[in-house]
Formats: sequence, structure tokens, C-alpha cells
Amino acid sequence: MTLLNYRKSVAVLLPDTLFIVTVPVIHFLYAVQNIIRYDYLVF
Repeated sequence: MTLLNYRKSVAVLLPDTLFIVTVPVIHFLYAVQNIIRYDYLVF
């Protein structure tokens, strides 16, 4: 019974943690792309 509850809580928490982790990573990657483009434009 506790294992089932654990699985439920994991199923609920996992998308939240993935969202919390992936959003900053995506923003960081976009920022890096923009910095690289900016460097190419400047130099």
C-alpha cells in the first residue's frame, strides 16, 4: 500500500520537478545561443 502511494506521489511530483529543471535549462540554452550569435555579429 505504501509503495502504491509512493508511486502516486512520484507520478505527481516528477512532472513538476522536470518542469522546474527544464525551464531554466531551456532559458540558459537560448541565452547561450544569443550570446554566440551576438559574438559572431560583433567580431
